[in-house]
Amino acid sequence: MLNINVIRQLINKIPVRTHYEFVHFELGKQGQQHRQLRYALRQLEELHDQTQVLHAEIDLINHELTKYEDHLELAIRQRIAFSKIKQLERKIKDLESMQSQINDWLSTLSEEELENIINTVDLSEDSHWCESLGRDLGIELLVDGKSSKETMSRLALLPLSDYKNSVVIATKFAEFLKTATEDAESDLTFEDKTDT
Repeated sequence: MLNINVIRQLINKIPVRTHYEFVHFELGKQGQQHRQLRYALRQLEELHDQTQVLHAEIDLINHELTKYEDHLELAIRQRIAFSKIKQLERKIKDLESMQSQINDWLSTLSEEELENIINTVDLSEDSHWCESLGRDLGIELLVDGKSSKETMSRLALLPLSDYKNSVVIATKFAEFLKTATEDAESDLTFEDKTDT
């Protein structure tokens, strides 16, 4: 059985979320770059505030210990406080790791790029919604053979030109996924035949 200190050291080496997960599943699902930036900045703000709250909780736990004069009760409460503080420190490390990931991503953007993204938010909204709804529709067409009522209701809110653009994206996206899946299955079948 591993010692708790060894366990803590091992946990410290494993990221709370991987770079791949952050870039492809968290940022990627946001769509256009302005939405990714908004998500990253808001998450950075939230993580900062959560970290501050956790530090304050640690301070409060330590302050509470000064209220006890009975040595036995103090010793027991110190043990409880130690474990609570370790849990809070783990949460802080996780939050700081996530903040670091966001800061690393933000550092890839120059100040000029950041200003440009912020100043052109409205200009890229149409392409975001065309792409996002087009991909949703494409997946539904591929998987279900038809669109869902929810996706069609959302598509119907678009101006006609954006609606048409979304349908084009959906068709191309569904065809791309179908072809990629067939190619992967074909490669797998070919590998299976060569292995036997």
